[in-house]
Amino acid sequence: MKIIFYAIGLSLLLIFSGCRKTPSESSRQEKYVLVVNPTECGETVSRQLSGKVQSDDIIKLGFKIGGEIEKIYVKEGTRVRKGELLAKIDDSSYRIGRDAALAQYEQLKGEVGRIRELYARKSVSKNDYEKAEAGLKRAEAGLRGEQMKLDYTSLFAPEDGEILSVFSHENEMTNAGTPVLTMLENGKLQVSINLPSSLYNKLDKITAIYCSSPEGEIPMNLMSVNPKADNNLLHSAILCFSGDCPTSVHPGSNIIVRIDFPSERGEYLSIPAKSLFEEGSQTYVWSVDSSMTVRKKEVVSGELLPDGKIIVRGLDTSERIVRAGVHHLSEGEKVIITK
Repeated sequence: MKIIFYAIGLSLLLIFSGCRKTPSESSRQEKYVLVVNPTECGETVSRQLSGKVQSDDIIKLGFKIGGEIEKIYVKEGTRVRKGELLAKIDDSSYRIGRDAALAQYEQLKGEVGRIRELYARKSVSKNDYEKAEAGLKRAEAGLRGEQMKLDYTSLFAPEDGEILSVFSHENEMTNAGTPVLTMLENGKLQVSINLPSSLYNKLDKITAIYCSSPEGEIPMNLMSVNPKADNNLLHSAILCFSGDCPTSVHPGSNIIVRIDFPSERGEYLSIPAKSLFEEGSQTYVWSVDSSMTVRKKEVVSGELLPDGKIIVRGLDTSERIVRAGVHHLSEGEKVIITK
């Protein structure tokens, strides 16, 4: 009887020993992965680039007459509108000159009025009449000149723009034509960007260009492109604002530029950017086949879309692409698709 129990126990031991996994088999646990199907791109593809705001032309502003600066109403960085008062010099002496010229003009105007009446009655000669008229014109011209000098004591913004620098201070003397401050016109701001070859080859297909600012997206125009001889280099391009420059944009600041162009439907699809991984100079994705095995597949990547997806070539919409965790997989590995 003991022999029978011993035989049964030995048989069970052998059975369980045969079912036990080897260390190498137990280490091959199938991984759970999330997959996604490549999707067709929309009608428009966007590419974002970093740009640098630069100035095209700086205006030096000064008074047309000399005098003591009475008040400066702006400082560096002030945004101004066309016709806004920027600075003023003491106008007391110019006001006296204008008042004296006005008094002389009014006196001559009254005298000439009487001479005209006498001339109409033929009581004065034509020569005296013409001398009186000429004297009145000289007085009128002198009055206009004195009034202009008085007007020149105020310095106004010639265009909408931004004050870049202020050279003078209140109570300082300034000469005619000496720069008091500098400003940059709104329309003179430009943005420089570097175009990769993939975009340079699509210049004729660009549908819209925008820059991002706190005020929203501002439309821009492509002014010029300086191509490089080597097609692998970046090509310099200059953009200008098609409308008013946003108030938050300043020379020397960085800005994000978005370039839109039509997508090439059918050949190009989009997948999450995290689905891509690189080995050497090649770009790949993991494709899950019908046997739940991952296979490395080479793709050609393109533009990054605003929603975080990236355009690729070399896939079709029926494929199952590993969406994340691509650096933890290996060729031929079995996986389990999870949701």
